[in-house]
Amino acid sequence: MRRFFTAGINMLNAAFVQTDEDLARLLSLGLRSDLARVSGSAKYDVARSDGVQGDNARAVLAAVGFGGEDRIIVAGSTWPGEEEILLEIFSKLKESFAGLRLVLVPRHFERANAVESAIQKYGFGSIRRSGVGAETAGPQSSVPDVLLVDTTGELVGFYECASAIFVGKSLTQHGGQNVIEPAALGKAIAVGPNMENFPEVAADFLSADAMVQVRDAAELEAIFRKWLEAPDEARSFGARAASVVHAKRGAVASVVQSLLSDVLTERQQGK
Repeated sequence: MRRFFTAGINMLNAAFVQTDEDLARLLSLGLRSDLARVSGSAKYDVARSDGVQGDNARAVLAAVGFGGEDRIIVAGSTWPGEEEILLEIFSKLKESFAGLRLVLVPRHFERANAVESAIQKYGFGSIRRSGVGAETAGPQSSVPDVLLVDTTGELVGFYECASAIFVGKSLTQHGGQNVIEPAALGKAIAVGPNMENFPEVAADFLSADAMVQVRDAAELEAIFRKWLEAPDEARSFGARAASVVHAKRGAVASVVQSLLSDVLTERQQGK
């Protein structure tokens, strides 16, 4: 493949890559070393909250009767099989922690009917985010245990309201989802064993003791129980997660600065 790619790949003015491993792959294809630059991941730069999303999520939670003192587990970007595990864990934790609530945010909102059926199977009261509006506001005769978010674009807001977070497609599925967004909010995050799509990002957080990677449902229940019993420890995990995001930011600025430097050099050389 090197013979096929070398001529074309060296027509680039520059190649910006996230990691040293990415760099090694391009070099193996024949890219000249002076064209390749490691810039880091731009995902750390774009993971920011404008505050509005969190305010909107808090308004939704208040409208369905979730109180300010309630502790909330948010499970984001969940895939088939993970909701049932989380509901089983939730049923056990509710026996020990009063005012515990669960927010389920499936990765694909089209699965809302199936997820709602699973919630009903466990006997929990629930409400869909799509059914929450101005008419919902006010005292609730029955506060649901579970909020099922069947809309799109609101996950970050609910992350902002979480006491603890599980990021899906990592326990019963392979690949994983982006953990940088909840980390930027300073939240305690747990993921499953399968983070193949984000190996470098996962390594960043695990090496800083800023995220917990569990092997199975039992370990996920244990870490949630630990964080609920010791909220200061959960906040410490969150603080370390936010520090990782802060330390890793700058990829976009690095690329822009490099490109501007190249343009200036070319002008000075009269190109």
